[in-house]
Amino acid sequence: MADEVESLVEEESLTKSVLKRSFWNFLTTSISRFGAVIFTILIARILQPELYGLYGLATSVMSILLTFADLGVNATLMRYVSLAIGAKDKEKVSAYFHYLLKIKIILTMFFALILLVISYPLSVYIFKKPDLAFPLAICSLYLILLSLIGICETVFYTMQQIKYISIKETLSQAMRIILPVLLIYWLANKLVGVIVGLMLASFIVLIFLFILILKKYSFLFEKANKISKKEKKSILSYLVFLTLGSITSVFFSSVDMVMLGAFVQSAYIGYYKAAFSIATSIAGFISISYILVPTFTQLEGKKLERAFNKAFHYSAMLAFPCAFGIILIAKPFISLIYGESYISATIPLFLLSFLIIESVLGSLFSWAYNAKGKPKIPTKILMTALILNIILNYALIVSLLKFGQIYAVLGAAIAITVSRYFNSIALAIKAKKHLGIRLQISSITKPLIASVIMFAALAAFQGITKLIWPYAVVEILFGAFFYFVVMVLIKGIGKEDFELIRGLRNRT
Repeated sequence: MADEVESLVEEESLTKSVLKRSFWNFLTTSISRFGAVIFTILIARILQPELYGLYGLATSVMSILLTFADLGVNATLMRYVSLAIGAKDKEKVSAYFHYLLKIKIILTMFFALILLVISYPLSVYIFKKPDLAFPLAICSLYLILLSLIGICETVFYTMQQIKYISIKETLSQAMRIILPVLLIYWLANKLVGVIVGLMLASFIVLIFLFILILKKYSFLFEKANKISKKEKKSILSYLVFLTLGSITSVFFSSVDMVMLGAFVQSAYIGYYKAAFSIATSIAGFISISYILVPTFTQLEGKKLERAFNKAFHYSAMLAFPCAFGIILIAKPFISLIYGESYISATIPLFLLSFLIIESVLGSLFSWAYNAKGKPKIPTKILMTALILNIILNYALIVSLLKFGQIYAVLGAAIAITVSRYFNSIALAIKAKKHLGIRLQISSITKPLIASVIMFAALAAFQGITKLIWPYAVVEILFGAFFYFVVMVLIKGIGKEDFELIRGLRNRT
């Protein structure tokens, strides 16, 4: 009986801890997504589809090299430092940090140089877009800044101090909005102006984070005992599969953009990027997977299963209605954000909106595997999904291109959606055996049922009103209320959820 009471107390404490960090994560992502929306609106409207497509292609190539510059170092640092913190071994925390920071810096400088060297031949001979060469070259400096910012952020996530990430995001988004827009008008080349502005914004953020780490966690830079050969072997073994997973992941997320770059005009890449950005931004706004890694690392057995299912339950409650809702307001949403010149992005968005569900829920499984030191499983599955993605992309882009370039873009949307769902479903199936996590199917079926009913009700609502923004806002509010009522009626939201909300309100 005493053990059972202790377990309940620990579970309640865990829930409150996760929810506290979820609040800061929500604030961080709110700032990030709000800033990203403003940035996207300004840049997309100023650059217009053709230059925006080149911007998307340049940043996609850079993202591939940026992932090589990480090779799972950030995730490895989070896991091993979290374990050392759990063991209250301060020296080990510092030792792991020193070792992994050194690896990170070497990788970053090497792949930044690679990007600089290949920028011209890649732009001219592969993409056949000479105007891409110089922007891609200066992205090598941008890569260095983003890589170093990434490891600084990882420190705060590992220390479970998400509030500092919120402060960083506020500064970052303000700089990202102001500096690129100013430099667009100061430099003759608008695309170069955007990238240089982003570099300056990132430099300011990096200095801020570095000073904050020195102030809060100066012990990380103190001289520490070197880690043993056995520990290095363990870290490198873990890192190998994360490396394969990271490389596979970035190709998985960027292959569609790169392949479109070889087959369609820049403007159509811009349409695809516009639609993809909407889906991923919404998914990022409601995802809580990254903040749960330290928690998952320190849990085992039933405690891990309960924590995972709670996170999955609340994530699904948000992801499903967002995905179905964005389909209904896709056209006015794109028109509002990007302008009428991007209205063709509506077509791929109809499919890409379902990535909201996959991104939010699938990422929970990926991070759970990594947190428990089992990156080999998701890596193998992701490599299979990548092969499927490449085959589908090539087959669908080429076959649909004869009907028009926008249909080639639709083909890329189909390919990425099918392959990503394949990946997430495979991870879920294997979770019981390898993680001891049995997923509660009701966490999927009930939000799905409520979302379908909401979709039907909103479709009828659209039949009565003209879908312009004053009505679209009313539709969003009506949809949210309708979804909540249906969820309560089908017991998708229960007494436990209301008690949790009441408890949080009493604490505040």
